[in-house]
Amino acid sequence: MIKKLQLLISLCLLFVLPVKAQQDAQFSQYMFNGLYINPAYAGYKQNLNINTFYRTQWTGFQGAPRTMTLSLDAPMYDNMMGLGFQVASDKIGSTDELSAYGIYSYRLQLDDEESRLAFGLGVGFYRFAFNGSNSVVDDPSDDLFSGNNSSTIRPELKFGLFFNSARFYAGLSANNLLSPYIKYEPDASTLAPKKSTQVYLTAGAAVPLSDNVVMKPSFLLKQDIKGYSTLDINTFFLLYDKVWVGGAFRNSFKFINKLPNQPVYNTNAAILMTELFLGEKFRLGYAYDMSLSAVKDLNASSHELSLSYSLDVQELFPPRSPSAGNVRGVTERADKAEREAKQKEKPKEPVKEQPKVPAPEKPKPEPKKEEPKPVDNSLREKAENEAKAKAAAEEKKKREDEAKQAEALKAAEVQKAKDEAKAKAQADAEAKKKLEAEAKEAQRLKEMEAVKASDEAKAKIKADAEAQKKRDAEAKEAERMKEMDAIKASEDAKAKLKAEADEAKQRELEAKKAADQKAADAEREKEEAKTRARNEAEEAKKREKEAQDKAKEEERAIADQKKREAEEKREAERKAADAEKERKLAEKREREQEKEKERLEKEKEEQMKANETPFEREERRKAEKEEEKRIKKLKRMKGAMASPRYF
Repeated sequence: MIKKLQLLISLCLLFVLPVKAQQDAQFSQYMFNGLYINPAYAGYKQNLNINTFYRTQWTGFQGAPRTMTLSLDAPMYDNMMGLGFQVASDKIGSTDELSAYGIYSYRLQLDDEESRLAFGLGVGFYRFAFNGSNSVVDDPSDDLFSGNNSSTIRPELKFGLFFNSARFYAGLSANNLLSPYIKYEPDASTLAPKKSTQVYLTAGAAVPLSDNVVMKPSFLLKQDIKGYSTLDINTFFLLYDKVWVGGAFRNSFKFINKLPNQPVYNTNAAILMTELFLGEKFRLGYAYDMSLSAVKDLNASSHELSLSYSLDVQELFPPRSPSAGNVRGVTERADKAEREAKQKEKPKEPVKEQPKVPAPEKPKPEPKKEEPKPVDNSLREKAENEAKAKAAAEEKKKREDEAKQAEALKAAEVQKAKDEAKAKAQADAEAKKKLEAEAKEAQRLKEMEAVKASDEAKAKIKADAEAQKKRDAEAKEAERMKEMDAIKASEDAKAKLKAEADEAKQRELEAKKAADQKAADAEREKEEAKTRARNEAEEAKKREKEAQDKAKEEERAIADQKKREAEEKREAERKAADAEKERKLAEKREREQEKEKERLEKEKEEQMKANETPFEREERRKAEKEEEKRIKKLKRMKGAMASPRYF
């Protein structure tokens, strides 16, 4: 059982050559390995990023898949472009796959926030190698495996789109774009599978739950154009900006029905993951896959490790510093501005009491100490005189610089005094003008108050007159209402007498109407009894007729059922005959392919024989004799020669 499972793991992707295609490895921590599935991810983090991943699947089985990737990417030109490099190795049993890509991305800024749309392109190659000596088979002498070592290299291309904002991201990419267009002839000697195009759709969001917890739901849909699909649904939580913890569920299904007879392999799994930040630059991740497929009873778990390193591009390529002269000029301007600000903050004092700011002294170069050498006195005196003259010149220049600086400060202080006097005169003029305006405003307000008092007196007289007029009108209205109440009381008495008379008349009419209704009800009940009897008789006849119709319908249904069963039987027999015919045709085609293969092999052998040297011919004959002996021995041991079609 174990040998069969090992054989299945190592060869399940190889012997479906033109029909089924090789799938790329899938990582559980795909959300931290964006460059592997989408080339547009290059430069997304705006840092230099180095990521390495190692995954072992179905731990404990010989020849189980082992996958490793290494990727590097960095931004360029103010994060508008990205460059990257990605290499991946996938080993399954006797097979070894290697792919490498150079990646370029271009990023568009969609708004003033963090929304970006990136386009990515990856160009590289794909290498497939097969080592037959590592195969575990029932027949070690089979030529297909014994000593069959081969490799194939093909160019490859990938393309992707990636959108991101402050809280959301989505990506669409396609790998292995060239494989479907490369002419491919299956060859059992190389066992190289044909890779199919893989399409990835992924999206996720960051949802803050509190100041220290952020939830990150995401999904990855992987579609094999000529195979089945896998869907990863994930939920992560970032705790205190230090650690990611979460889980995922992976499911396989058939999304595009390209090959109706192709089975869907159950790769369902539950996944637990964590990512730990080690300082500002390193991140360590681990994922554990628990298989929910047929191999779960064999404890076939998977482990995945990841290590990431991130470095600020500014630290790697710091901006060029300005020249020394520019730095000195900027520093002197800053010092001058600082001195002027301090002088403005000081209280006003006479010019003569302003402290002088000492001029910056240039550091004197220290004379180099030299070992005493025997020289004559004239040269020594000449050197001393030159040194004294140089020192005197430097002292004179220093005094001149101090004098110039003192004059500049004095001129600045005089100009400052003039500016302050001018500002004071201007302030006095503005204060005088303000006082005159305030006096005019006070006079205007006084006149307005007098006018307001006169208007209020007139309004009061008018209001008193209107109040008296209102009181007179209210008295007249009260007298009128009193007269109307008396008239209303008289009319209410008359209406009451009339209502009592009408009520007596109404009671008499209702009594008569009740008697008439009672007689009518008795007559109606009599008619209803007759109608019910008639309806019951008709219903009995109807039920009898329905029973007869139902019996006839059941007889017809039984006859139709027998007819359908006969037709289904004939259809099943026809399908069985067609299936048998198709099977025979398939066997015939298979035999023809075998014959064609044998013919090609014979032609190849004959061509090799025609081109071989006498020494090669002698060696070939010896090998043929040895092969005949080996085949005879196998026939004696097993009764028939093993066919390379069975493994």
